[in-house]
Amino acid sequence: TSSWLGYGGQGGSAEPWGEEPWGGGGGRKPDGKLVVIRSWGGKCPPTSVQIRFPSPRAHPPTWILDLRDNNLTSLEAGSFDALWSMKILLLAHNSVSQLWPQAFAYLGFLEKMDLSHNLLPQLPPDFSDELASLKELKAAYNRLSAVGYESLQHLENLEKLDLSYNQVASIEKGAFRGLSRLRYLYLQSNRLGVVHNGFFSMLQNLEVLCLGANNISAIELEAFTSLHNVNLLALTGNQLVHLKFKTFLNIQTPSTHLQLAGNPWACDCDLQRVFSKILSVRHLHVDDYANITCASPWQLAGLPLVAVDAQLWQGPES
Repeated sequence: TSSWLGYGGQGGSAEPWGEEPWGGGGGRKPDGKLVVIRSWGGKCPPTSVQIRFPSPRAHPPTWILDLRDNNLTSLEAGSFDALWSMKILLLAHNSVSQLWPQAFAYLGFLEKMDLSHNLLPQLPPDFSDELASLKELKAAYNRLSAVGYESLQHLENLEKLDLSYNQVASIEKGAFRGLSRLRYLYLQSNRLGVVHNGFFSMLQNLEVLCLGANNISAIELEAFTSLHNVNLLALTGNQLVHLKFKTFLNIQTPSTHLQLAGNPWACDCDLQRVFSKILSVRHLHVDDYANITCASPWQLAGLPLVAVDAQLWQGPES
């Protein structure tokens, strides 16, 4: 069996057009634009994919290509070169483990790409070379172990980047510096251990930064200094024991909401002073303060920090 691409009304069985495949609001098929036909025998996805690219002279330009839920293992050079006008490319739920050089050549108009739920160990150095118009990139649920500047440097119009649920343990300093228009960055459920200064440099327009469910045990003092518009900073479910007040004081924004629950906090007087100062800063809001619990000392383990706040610094009773 095989999958094939053609234009509506010219054979094959088109998928029903319901919700927008990128997950946005419901939309309808743009007349003469959307041309995605997927067919296979039975209920099993095809083991091979054959794509017939129609001549751009004979048909209107293709707007979206949906290759989700197939068995693709790699993308070769020039895989989509006949679809230069494409705006949305959906490749989720395949087994793609390799992107050959120039796999996305001639896709200068592409705005949204979904590579989630594949087996990618890395994004190649030339990944962004011809993706200057890309606004949204989903690469969640892969096997990415590192994030580097070279593979992202040309994504100057990117607004949303989802690298969650990977194995990212390191981020090159300045890896995101070419993404000046980025507004949403999802890095939750990875393997980051330390948030270093320079990780998020040049991200002045970033609004949401999700770092939950990593292994973060330390945050350098100026790690968030360049985030002038961040309104949500999520650090839940990490390995934070203590914090430095200046780490958050350096966030100069009109309003920033912090999420800090689910860490093994050591509830001593130093931690109390830090949280007391954070709570006194007008533009900082700890959304889940009531859910922050102590992991140590053992006498306070499991107790909410807010419950021990008033008595912790009075010292032990004689």
